[in-house]
Amino acid sequence: MWMYHSHTNEVFDTNAGLIGPMLITARGMARPDGSPKDVDRELVTLFSITNENESPYLQENLKRFAKPASSQQNDQRLAGINEPHGVNGYIFGNEPMITMRKGQHVRWYVMSMGSETDLHTPHWHGNDVVVGGMRMDTVGVLPGTMAVADMVPDNVGIWLYHCHVNDHILAGMITRYRVVSDTTALDGSATTMPVPVGGVPAGEGGVAGSRSSFPVVPAVAVVAMALVSRSMIARRRRALLPGR
Repeated sequence: MWMYHSHTNEVFDTNAGLIGPMLITARGMARPDGSPKDVDRELVTLFSITNENESPYLQENLKRFAKPASSQQNDQRLAGINEPHGVNGYIFGNEPMITMRKGQHVRWYVMSMGSETDLHTPHWHGNDVVVGGMRMDTVGVLPGTMAVADMVPDNVGIWLYHCHVNDHILAGMITRYRVVSDTTALDGSATTMPVPVGGVPAGEGGVAGSRSSFPVVPAVAVVAMALVSRSMIARRRRALLPGR
């Protein structure tokens, strides 16, 4: 795996989304579509805090999506809310469901881009991966770095996949993946990427139907977990203060 991105204006362009992977298969090991013969499903995940205030599309986005329409680029209120902590640009588990079958050889390509706050520890619930010959459930990536993780899932269910940095969890750097039984039929090839309703092809892995597969209940559960975690941290800090 190699990461590529624009160098015309590196900071602005990467914050506009001009970044992606190049997946290279060894000679003689590729299917006609270029995917490796010994891998059933390939998934690409980018962990990044996107600073949309530094995107060349900021002014256009303010005019198109702000209500009322705004051109106040220097509005200080944008500083925090315009920096989504995302996995493939999605937050709080709202991307199309990443789906795989039990027993498949699944290869995860993980990468990070951003600033000094983009120190990420992608963590899988429910199943583990092998990275560099070591079995684990968490891998670390820094801005501009990549990791390849191989998984053979044996635990059926819907599982969280998120950055394990506390602040990033609270900010929504969380998604989900689903493992179905080995008898369940999956649509698409090993490299099928889901596309949200009204969206364009992106770097998610899995299978998407004609409608978004994201239900409301898991969204509420994820947000509730974040709020409870924040409350527990606040109480712990107050308990440690002198005189408390």
